[in-house]
Amino acid sequence: RIDMAELKSFPLDYYRNYLDVDDCSPIYNHCNGKQFEAATKLDLCEFLNLRTPLVPVRILDGEKQRMCYLISQLLKHRVPAISEMKKPWLKGILAACKINESYYKSHYNDVDERSGSEANKEFYRTVKSILGR
Repeated sequence: RIDMAELKSFPLDYYRNYLDVDDCSPIYNHCNGKQFEAATKLDLCEFLNLRTPLVPVRILDGEKQRMCYLISQLLKHRVPAISEMKKPWLKGILAACKINESYYKSHYNDVDERSGSEANKEFYRTVKSILGR
């Protein structure tokens, strides 16, 4: 039997999806073990939705710059357009990734197809295909 008083005490934000499972799956398929330490699809989806996964998701060393780009593109193209969701998601995902806001603001635009390393160019193309752009 469900105790409604107990149910009302759960924060609604915990159940909010910023990203849909259909958004998380291609990120998992292309980035798991590359930008993130190997994780389950469920853990990655929980992580991207700012919930605590069963096993913590960790950003791999040397991937913060590419994560900044991925975060910026998810924010632009996938997180719902209302600012009440964009601002808390950005703040939460940066904290979860251990990326400070000033680093993010300096590097979110560093990955593109015209300049930078081959790895960054490849990641740019990967994110573009993940987002169907």
